[in-house]
Amino acid sequence: MARFTSVIAGGKLAGLYWIDGVVFLYFPLPATNQAVAKALLESGKVYWTFVGYALMPIYQPTIETKEKMIVPVVNMSTDPVLKKVAQWLKEQK
Repeated sequence: MARFTSVIAGGKLAGLYWIDGVVFLYFPLPATNQAVAKALLESGKVYWTFVGYALMPIYQPTIETKEKMIVPVVNMSTDPVLKKVAQWLKEQK
């Protein structure tokens, strides 16, 4: 997951999110599309173009890959929405 994060971000610094034993990365679909904007305004729904995750039982502030890339990991355990996402991801294993 850490290696993929570096590649998908085009070599720029990008981080992962960690909550309750799950580390993940997501990319939201911009609300520039009329249907996406309508869904956000009318029902509070957001759409993601990509979600990648892995189980990571113990939080670590960084992950180092075999290629010596260091990827930051942000503990987002206090975010109620992302906490629901992490729970759902854990159920997908």
